[in-house]
Amino acid sequence: MTRDDTLDILKGLLGRPQSDVQLKMPVASITGDTRIDEIGLDSLAILDFVYDVEDRFQIQIEIADLVALDRVNDLVAYVEARRAV
Repeated sequence: MTRDDTLDILKGLLGRPQSDVQLKMPVASITGDTRIDEIGLDSLAILDFVYDVEDRFQIQIEIADLVALDRVNDLVAYVEARRAV
């Protein structure tokens, strides 16, 4: 799986219909350079997204690690590193 594949999957997870989640930008405009805080997820939506990512990639994400992730590319790299373990 390439980095672009991982990015596309993450964008797909963000774009899934979720109750009352309104993103600040269209999913199609999210790139690797997009700052995570620009996407507009509230704290509950972030937790839902984390659970979806964990389930899809069969990884564990440490909540404390999320604080250090600034851009979508950081999340892609984090997911890929966790998958490699």
